Amino acid sequence: MAKRHSRGHPDPVPTDVAVAWYDAIQWARLKQVAVDADNLDDSYEAWKRSAESFERELQRKGIEIQRVQIDIDALIAWCQSRSKPINGEARSAYAAQLAAGNRPS
Repeated sequence: MAKRHSRGHPDPVPTDVAVAWYDAIQWARLKQVAVDADNLDDSYEAWKRSAESFERELQRKGIEIQRVQIDIDALIAWCQSRSKPINGEARSAYAAQLAAGNRPS
């Protein structure tokens, strides 16, 4: 019997989320190389406040947060090897791969 797909039901909410995390030096480097730099916070301090607020919001929903320290040079190499732009989607995928314990190649 074929599975019936129900419409209108949201995707299941994840129970854990990898969050790309930067120190001030890596943040400054990210601002230099990201194709979406204009969409990023203006300063490291503003980004950190936003990221911590995002974490608290997810935690209130019962989602466990895993901070993943990002090295921008490694991110650049990862993106180049996959012909991906250095943008939010790529940063999220890279952080998720690191969090899963898969060494990026």
